[in-house]
Amino acid sequence: MIRLMRERSKFLLWALVIIVVVSFSLWGTYSFRDNYSHGTDSKIGRIGGREISLQEYQKVMQRMYYYLLLTSGHDIPISEQLNQHLQTMAWQQLLLIEKATQLGINVSDQQIADSIRRMPIFWDEKTGTYQPEKYLEFVQKRLPAMGLNEVQFHEMVRDHVLNERMTALIVSSARVAPAEVKHYAGKLYGKTELVSVEFDRADYTAGIVPRDEELKKAYSENLQIYSTPEERKVKYIQFRLPDIASKLPKEKKQEALNKLGEAAVNFTVALLGDEEKKAPSFEALAKENGYEIKETEFFTYQNPPKDFIEDSEFVVAAFGLNNEQPDSEVVQVDDSFYVLHLSGLRPSQPQSFEKVRGKVVNDWIKQRSLEAALKATNEMRQKIANLMQAGKNFDQAVAELKLKTHKIPAFVPLEEEREEKEKKNKTKEDRELERFKNVAVQLEPGEISAPQRKEDGAFFVYLVSRQEPKVDAEKQEEIKQQLLDQKRQLQFQEWVVTAMRQKGNEIYSQSQSG
Repeated sequence: MIRLMRERSKFLLWALVIIVVVSFSLWGTYSFRDNYSHGTDSKIGRIGGREISLQEYQKVMQRMYYYLLLTSGHDIPISEQLNQHLQTMAWQQLLLIEKATQLGINVSDQQIADSIRRMPIFWDEKTGTYQPEKYLEFVQKRLPAMGLNEVQFHEMVRDHVLNERMTALIVSSARVAPAEVKHYAGKLYGKTELVSVEFDRADYTAGIVPRDEELKKAYSENLQIYSTPEERKVKYIQFRLPDIASKLPKEKKQEALNKLGEAAVNFTVALLGDEEKKAPSFEALAKENGYEIKETEFFTYQNPPKDFIEDSEFVVAAFGLNNEQPDSEVVQVDDSFYVLHLSGLRPSQPQSFEKVRGKVVNDWIKQRSLEAALKATNEMRQKIANLMQAGKNFDQAVAELKLKTHKIPAFVPLEEEREEKEKKNKTKEDRELERFKNVAVQLEPGEISAPQRKEDGAFFVYLVSRQEPKVDAEKQEEIKQQLLDQKRQLQFQEWVVTAMRQKGNEIYSQSQSG
C-alpha cells in the first residue's frame, strides 16, 4: 500500500491538499555556480537586520546543492528550475538559522556524527549498518573531487540538522481530525459516478486562417520547437549478469546483482581520481580493468538507440552529461548497470521558416482551435451553473442548452487492484479514465468542475455521486500521514511568509543593491 501511494504521489497531491509554495523575487538572475568572489560587495537583502551579501547567499546555495548531491546518491543536473528551488531554500535556511540563534538552539558535534551515520551512502547494503571505511573513502576521494573538505561537509550537515530541528518545531502543532481522514478516504476509495461534457477542437477550426505575419511571429517566438533536435552519442560500459544467472534462485541472483552494482560503482569512483594522481580517462580506466567499451550512433531524446527506449534511465543519463561532466553515475536498466561517457554532441540548429512552414501552420491552427474550445467550455459551464442556481438540476440544464453528455463508467480513483502488468499496458480507455480521476477527487457530489484541458480540446465534469467506502485501519493511517505531511508543509510555508514580513527581514530589489 505504501508503494502504491508513493507511485500515485502526484495524484494524491491533488486529492488531498493543493500546496502553496512560497517563491521569492530575487536580486537579479544568476546561477549559484557563477563566480561572485571578486569585484562585488552587493547586498541582496536582510535577515534579522543583518545585511546578506551576494557572496554569502551564493555560498548557502552551493552548500545546499552539494548536500543534495552527496546524499542523493546520483548526479543532479544544474537547471533553471533547480536554481530557483535553491534560491528559495537558501532564504528559508537563512531565516531558520536566524530564528534558531534567537532561541539559543545549537547542533552538537554528536548530533552531526549521528546524522552522518544515518546516511545510506555510508551503509552496507546487506546489513544496513554504518561502515566507517565508506565514510573514510568518501572524505578522501569524493569530497576533494568536488572541491570540498571534511570540515565543510560537517558544516553542511550542521545546517541540515538545524533546519530539521527548527522545521519540526514550527510544524509541531499540525493535527488531523478523524473526520478529515474519513472525508478524504471517501475521495480516494469511494466508488464514483460522473458525467462529462466534451468540446473537441476539431469543431472550432472553421474560419481559422492565419496571416503570414502571424505565422512568422509564432515561428520566431518558438524557434526552439522548430529547430533540429539535439543529438548525442555516448560510449558506455555494460555490467551485465551472465545468461546462466537467470537460472539462479532469487536470493542468489540478487546477491550477484549487488556485486555487479558494486563493481560499477567502484569504476565511477575510480574515474574521480584522488589527491595523489590525476583522474584517469574513461577509455584508459576501462582498458586497465579489461572492460569492453561500446558506443552508440548519434541519437535524439525522442529516438534513442535501438536497445533503449525514450525516458529510460540510460537516455535520461545521456542527456544529463556535458563537456564539463562527461561521465555518468551508475545507471541501472533491468538487470544491467551502465556507466556512460559523452563522446559526441550535435547541438540543436534552427530550421528556416520556409522549411517548417507547414508545421507552423498546423501548430497555429491547433492552438487557436484549442483556445476556442476552452472558451466554449468555460461559457457553457457558467451557463449550466447559472441554471442550477436558478433551481434546475444538471440534467435539465444540459437539456436546455442542448449539450451532449458522456456518462463515465463508475470507478474508484485509487484502485489497488491495478498491478504492475496493467500499469505498463494501459489501454486508451485507461488513459482516458485517468484525467477524470484527477478531476473527480477535487469535487463533492453535485459540483461541476472548472474547465479542463485535454489533448484535442477541453471538458468539464459533474460529480453525480460517491459511495462511502470501507477503509481498513492501515489505509486510514496512511491517509492521515499524507494529510499531516501536507498540513505541515502549508504550516511551514505560512511561517516563512510571516517571517519575511517581519521588521529586519527583506529581499532587496536590484535597484536597492549596492
